[in-house]
Amino acid sequence: MALRDFQPGASLARILFHIVVARSTRVAGLLLFGLRGVDVSNVPARGPALLAANHQSYLDPPFIGCLIRSRNLDYIARVGLFWGPLGWFIAALSAIPIRGSGADKGTIREVVSRLKMGRATLIFPEGSRTENGNMGEFQAGVLMLAKLSDAPVVPVAISGAFTAWPRTRKLPTPWKARVVVKFGTPIPAKELLANGNEAGLLRLRNEITRLLSEIEGPRGS
Repeated sequence: MALRDFQPGASLARILFHIVVARSTRVAGLLLFGLRGVDVSNVPARGPALLAANHQSYLDPPFIGCLIRSRNLDYIARVGLFWGPLGWFIAALSAIPIRGSGADKGTIREVVSRLKMGRATLIFPEGSRTENGNMGEFQAGVLMLAKLSDAPVVPVAISGAFTAWPRTRKLPTPWKARVVVKFGTPIPAKELLANGNEAGLLRLRNEITRLLSEIEGPRGS
């Protein structure tokens, strides 16, 4: 696979920077949090893809992204993170700022444009990190992006990240929990949208819940 296939439309410098950061993150994740990916091959190696995951902590974006070796991900992050060194860093990793709720038209246009180039984007349908470790309500933004781009949606479940770094702590705690990410089977956009938004969100939530239960056992939530 050519380097440009990792992230169509991105510069070689950005692609290489992303790959270096991903490899470093994989090593750190394994050493400090026992990071493990399951069924990573479910992520399409080429073409548009939306990865929809539950949101446990700030560890979620780098740990999900670094496990995918066949391509680089784009990310959606709240605009307040785009300042100082952190802002430069996440912008260099192709993060897209979003203002307010998921109805930011500029963000939607940018994400759809990148998806139509054949890129992959990670989105958290809950919109923000969990307060208590349980999944919150899903917002319809993921379905809008799927409809406008015709990108398949890959359900993703991450477990252990909330214990390692809940939103009540300023810094993560290494070796406190093992972080596992499980990737589900891609759902074609038309199939996900066939019965309306409510049914589509319910199916996506159920898929992620099922993946979590496979990681954590029947008591997982």
